[in-house]
Amino acid sequence: MSHSSSFVPYKNRILNLHREVMVYRNLRGRSIGKRWSIMQDGLVVGHAGDVTIKEARFVVREAGRQRVIRDKRKNVHAFVAGKLTPTWYGGDFEGVSYDPYTRDCFFSLYDGRAVYTADFVSLGAKCFAQGAK
Repeated sequence: MSHSSSFVPYKNRILNLHREVMVYRNLRGRSIGKRWSIMQDGLVVGHAGDVTIKEARFVVREAGRQRVIRDKRKNVHAFVAGKLTPTWYGGDFEGVSYDPYTRDCFFSLYDGRAVYTADFVSLGAKCFAQGAK
């Protein structure tokens, strides 16, 4: 999986591959190529259908989560942060998910434990993590 094969710039903004990004599911992206939004410095710099991140952190902003619960309406408040990488390194991986109505953090689909970091995360139709902790 590659971070650049499906990258679509947004408003001609430049993606710096040497800096951390925050990636979230694009709530308005109806096409597969715009499934994920990629932010740097608080601005969306582009969209992609598939993204691979190394040294990943799973981030949930609690105020946004509480707003979802109160209003019963989605908003952007959960991200995978880290550095984009062009390579998925294979090996053992597990599904990771997030549900603001039932959990305050991302969790393993394998055993339900909370997940806060991972060595690698692959975001496509689903989220998979290697070295999830």
